[in-house]
Amino acid sequence: MPPDEWMANLLRSYIAFGTRVFGGTIYREYRHLETGEVEHSLRIFVYESGLNPDLRFEPDHAISCPDKSPREGGAVTCFVFVYHEGITASAMMVGDGDSFSPVPRNEFPGIARDVRQVLRIADVTDKISTFEGRLPRFD
Repeated sequence: MPPDEWMANLLRSYIAFGTRVFGGTIYREYRHLETGEVEHSLRIFVYESGLNPDLRFEPDHAISCPDKSPREGGAVTCFVFVYHEGITASAMMVGDGDSFSPVPRNEFPGIARDVRQVLRIADVTDKISTFEGRLPRFD
């Protein structure tokens, strides 16, 4: 998928809402058209180099992470999506619930860099179909 298409596909039902900072990096915030005003709404935060002129070598990436669960004491699921040379990969985190650790929101930029580094090092081209590919899970 071309670089501009993966983001358009990700933001298909979202509208720009403002900005948000994670780990010193500024992201454009998008909220889902139907649930945009509630705390547990579907949100996507997109890294834009124009918002961060002092940062260099950041990968194209986006984050999907609600501020809180719609259920009292419930956990949230967050993803860091990274696009690199035609491949989109993601890292998933579950946290913030009564029996979970907090989601490491300030670590999102570093997680994006780590995912890109895995994509640069791992030769996964023979394991990728045109629709989906998965990297092995490492603990």
